[in-house]
Amino acid sequence: MDTVNINRRKITKSALIQGICFALCFFTFQLAEFTVNDKAAALIGVSSVNAVYSIGIACTAVGFLSFSLARRLFQKDSARRVFICIVGAFSIFFTVQILFVKTQLIFLISSFLLLLALGHISGCVYYNSAMLFDGKEYTGRIIGVGMGCAVVMQYVVQNLFVTDAAFLLSMVFSVAVLLYIIIKPSHDWILENPLPYSSENKTDYKTATILVSSVIIMSLIIGLIDGVVVSKHAQGELSVSSNARLFYAASLIAAGFISDINNRKYFALN
Repeated sequence: MDTVNINRRKITKSALIQGICFALCFFTFQLAEFTVNDKAAALIGVSSVNAVYSIGIACTAVGFLSFSLARRLFQKDSARRVFICIVGAFSIFFTVQILFVKTQLIFLISSFLLLLALGHISGCVYYNSAMLFDGKEYTGRIIGVGMGCAVVMQYVVQNLFVTDAAFLLSMVFSVAVLLYIIIKPSHDWILENPLPYSSENKTDYKTATILVSSVIIMSLIIGLIDGVVVSKHAQGELSVSSNARLFYAASLIAAGFISDINNRKYFALN
């Protein structure tokens, strides 16, 4: 067996660290999103929750896009590190805001800016993960286990430590660790220009169109399902943080392992 195949299969320390980073990223987003929805129901009214959720998801998407824009605007590593730290600081500031403000307008602005900031950080984490895990045979397992652990952490916080202090401490700790991992990358190239921005690379528009279309369709399906669930949760007809959430965590882990079988034989977009 050649060295290349061995390197593809061997789970490195850098991969495990990036897996932790991915897990914390998913954890902070899930925790923030659920908290924003719950606070919106209490402060503005149950009928407003779906609208708040939808706009919040849109803000998260804009945050993802802003990461790509920031990489074009800031070419130096030092500037990129400073900017991501500023975004992280704002995310903590807006976290405090949504906990303590009583004015509906300020709450909504703070909530949307929080999700925007977390979207930007998530864009960075997703990009770093894509670069680090490119061509690796264990990508599904690392991502699946990371997301599963994130859901379990969310379950623990929302069921065993149901306080504003626990939420705030969870957010502060997670964002701090995320920023540390981002500005202390495991490989020098993580903060360099993304590969598609190189003049030597040409965009495969057919592949890009298929991938973008797939993401749009999947997002619409998940968004519609989440909309129903969020509405039912706000009305008290079900609880999205109940024990059933653990099945979601298990399914994420299982999906990660399945996607790695036989060099991603069962991975739909391989």
